[in-house]
Amino acid sequence: MLKQLLESGVVTLAKGTIGRVHDDARRAQALNCLRSTTGIPTAEAIMMLSVSEKVMNAEIATRQLSQSKQQRLF
Repeated sequence: MLKQLLESGVVTLAKGTIGRVHDDARRAQALNCLRSTTGIPTAEAIMMLSVSEKVMNAEIATRQLSQSKQQRLF
């Protein structure tokens, strides 16, 4: 939709701002998806779905170990 607005001239951007607009659009899409799938306010959804750094690092280590085992099979 943003592309159509730009092409039709409804929205104009200063040179060099398209990257920032793209990042903002992606962020807005992610937040909208999060809000619509959980049905609760965005801040609460983020906190509910977050994990601690310790849990995240443990999951990364597990996946890396699994991946290295798979590579040894070939």
